[in-house]
Amino acid sequence: SCATGHGLDALADVLRAAVEARAGEVAGDGAGVAAITRSRHRARLRECVHHLVAFAAAAASETGRHEVAAEELRLAARALGRVTGAVDVEELLDVIFSDFCIGK
Repeated sequence: SCATGHGLDALADVLRAAVEARAGEVAGDGAGVAAITRSRHRARLRECVHHLVAFAAAAASETGRHEVAAEELRLAARALGRVTGAVDVEELLDVIFSDFCIGK
């Protein structure tokens, strides 16, 4: 819960396990580190981590910054989706309506 912080550690553990399960092969040294060879992917994953850290801070805040926490989590998912190929319908519509002059 963003309101109480209850379950955030469990959520982080589930997310970590899912990423580790999907990372597949590890770097050649067997250190358990996924080899991310594309700089674009590294940049998006850094962006994702940035938003996850901001999410955790906002969710743990005692001032009730729940809407900020939700937005940070959405931005983290968006950054990760750019690596996995997931397309967000809202983002697609934003691009369409911002790049094309429709009905003018």
